[in-house]
Amino acid sequence: MVMLVRFWRDKDGRKPVGEYMRALPRSERQKLAAVFQRIQEHGLAAADTRQIDGRLWEIRADAQRAFYVLVSGAEIVVLHACRKKSRRAPAAELALARARMEQVLGRGA
Repeated sequence: MVMLVRFWRDKDGRKPVGEYMRALPRSERQKLAAVFQRIQEHGLAAADTRQIDGRLWEIRADAQRAFYVLVSGAEIVVLHACRKKSRRAPAAELALARARMEQVLGRGA
């Protein structure tokens, strides 16, 4: 494995990104899962990514977006995922991803 891809967990141990993916139509779920698999096997260069700001990044898989933070050279934590509905990610979606990133990096509640 080149990279470890983990999903963010809330205080109750739930993984909202996993729940989101399970609710997707099968073809969309498979596309997003395939991107995570490629990252695990070949690194981030195998995915369509872009920096949002600071340490917050986005993975693109067709209409799906997954926001993540790189926590070490070989590990990312997927913080949040949503469907892209417009040119820019909604502020509320980014705020949620940023809040989770702060928790992962030890700077939040």
